[in-house]
Amino acid sequence: GECPSPSSPAHYVFGDVFLAASAATKLCTASLFVFVLRRMHRRRLKAAQGDQAAAKRVVLPCFKPLLRTLATLSLGVAVLHGVLFATPLRCDFESFYAVQGLSFLSVAAYAIAPVLLLQRSVSATAFWRTGFLIAPWALFCLGLWALQLAGRQAFVEWLFLAASVLPPVVLYVLMLSGRVASRIQLKSSSNKSCVQYALAYTGVYACAAVLGTVAAPLGGGVAYGAAALTCVMLAGNLVFPLAVYRTLLADTKYWRGLGRHNRGGMRIGAEARGSASGGNAAALGVAEPGPEPGTGGGGGGGGGGEGRGRP
Repeated sequence: GECPSPSSPAHYVFGDVFLAASAATKLCTASLFVFVLRRMHRRRLKAAQGDQAAAKRVVLPCFKPLLRTLATLSLGVAVLHGVLFATPLRCDFESFYAVQGLSFLSVAAYAIAPVLLLQRSVSATAFWRTGFLIAPWALFCLGLWALQLAGRQAFVEWLFLAASVLPPVVLYVLMLSGRVASRIQLKSSSNKSCVQYALAYTGVYACAAVLGTVAAPLGGGVAYGAAALTCVMLAGNLVFPLAVYRTLLADTKYWRGLGRHNRGGMRIGAEARGSASGGNAAALGVAEPGPEPGTGGGGGGGGGGEGRGRP
């Protein structure tokens, strides 16, 4: 793979500035996930002390592993950006391919929360199943990306783009259209927030990758367009923690049987019904998943939702 000459517009557009900016935004993203975790903890403490306003915004503690995983992945991607920033690449256009591969890691990480919404529970099994669904696809795409970086071959480049974009986009569209059964409540903007964000992020990533791939032969205008989309993608990383928090808060209401648009919730066994009341019930060991989303049915007894939900 020959790099563009120093006079190529791509040489001036894609460079170390993107690696540095990517590392900075990923560090901020990891910090925001830590902030969300701490805020969740403080609200649980206030709710336990009788603060009704805090009780309305309590997120199930079983979601903590998800937030910790996303924070760790964001920090890991930031470290990889730093390593590539310190590594002398042959040309600045190779820096674009490096940013493209690391941006794909974000695409894969942002698919975790939507795929988790496909599961019938929030448990250790559900988390492992989510990982087993995403990991093979991500590893396959990373293998194609490594081949692309080693030698620029048009077939491998376009195969990587197709493999990294089409599966998540198709999944998100099916979820948002209700074609795939999930815990998404189509009338709740908060509930589908992280899916909408992941779809938008993947779309911008696809446009930047396509423009960057064809930038060298088509000239500076396309290269600068890819650079602008990459900047939008970097800034979008800072919004994702908020989108995930909104979805987890709405999903908590799903398991508790609360919310204006909720049709989920839990069914509480008869032997425990007398010891719990409404959405303020304590953790119950006999909670069962409610009916399939979108199939109707009430919100159940609305127990605290932490019985089988804790991984």
